[in-house]
Amino acid sequence: MSFSSAVVFLWLASSRNRLRLQLQRLRRPRYLVGALVGLGYVYSIFLRRLEFGGTLSNVPPGVRLFAELSLVVSALVTVFSAWALGPDRPSLTFTESEVVQLFPAPVTRRSLLHYKLARGLMGAGAGALFASLFVGRLVSPAPGFFFLGAFLSLGTLYLHSTAASFMRTRWGEWGTRGLV
Repeated sequence: MSFSSAVVFLWLASSRNRLRLQLQRLRRPRYLVGALVGLGYVYSIFLRRLEFGGTLSNVPPGVRLFAELSLVVSALVTVFSAWALGPDRPSLTFTESEVVQLFPAPVTRRSLLHYKLARGLMGAGAGALFASLFVGRLVSPAPGFFFLGAFLSLGTLYLHSTAASFMRTRWGEWGTRGLV
């Protein structure tokens, strides 16, 4: 079994097991009621107002400016929190199932690093997709370019946060000199 097929198997099996566990939880009334309330909230706030017929041309300039500023502020808060509030450990940690499946295999360290980075970039892609659905129509008339820009921005923020966690770990090993 090649490394790429092992990774695909791990991702598919993890997703299937997570979905199966969530569906089993819905048998309990409190989880079912919570899921129904959550779905109703998402529908009433987001999905009811979505129009997939194209961009919204009658968006007031204040709403557009607020959407753009909120994206910029969230990026700045992410960069600040990565350096000032982030953990003092490397952010490339592996889950228990990843350790069991991937570490005994004849896999190079570079392949494991590429695996973790690809997994993080997949999360950036999902975030870019949701940003394109909910904010992209307000900010950009071209949703494809907005998705590409959001993916590049979120991917860069992910890589920056990862590098910041490594630097914070190194500075923590230096002791008080690193804290300064």
